[in-house]
Amino acid sequence: MIARFPRLARDVATFVVVAVLLLDVLMTGIEWQLGSLAEGRGPLLDVWDAVKAGLAAALMVAVAVRLRAVGAAAFAVVFGLIAFQDQVAWHGRAAAALAERIDFSRLLRLAAVGSEAWGEFLILAVLALLGGVVVWMVPTSSDLLRRARRVLTALLALLFGFAVLADLVSAAAGGWWPMVEETGERFVLSAALGYVSGLLVAAVQIPTSRARRQRR
Repeated sequence: MIARFPRLARDVATFVVVAVLLLDVLMTGIEWQLGSLAEGRGPLLDVWDAVKAGLAAALMVAVAVRLRAVGAAAFAVVFGLIAFQDQVAWHGRAAAALAERIDFSRLLRLAAVGSEAWGEFLILAVLALLGGVVVWMVPTSSDLLRRARRVLTALLALLFGFAVLADLVSAAAGGWWPMVEETGERFVLSAALGYVSGLLVAAVQIPTSRARRQRR
């Protein structure tokens, strides 16, 4: 994932990933000690996840400015929306309203999964599809950004898998699945923040004359 980065960028990305994952574990322990940890979630962890997504968005803005790259700005918007969603959770309310009008469980003949869970799946799937279309429609002539687009798309797809597909399984099966869903999302965001940190260092290391040729 970071093998093609210059050495300093690799070191920064590795350091950030390790540090952020350790903070993930530390904050999970704090939530557990406070008795506020429930199915892998807690108020402190929710804020921390939003902060990570917000930092990733800010770093992608810096990459976009450095390389004058519209493609990087598109990822900044995606991470910004993830941070906003983590705090507002508007898709849950939208899914509840949608489930009141359409009985997805009966429609899809899968009663084990509640209608609201199916509503969340459909809403997030549409948003993920739109985000992917926007990110991949923006052309780029930068080798660095082309590689970054593939990596970040893979990470966001994995995030979608935990946020939506694992959520469906947890709604049907319960047990440890809610913990798997939340922990998976958290670790993927940590990996994304580490990668974006290294990406910014790699972009800064590009000589200015070359950076101008790597726009978009």
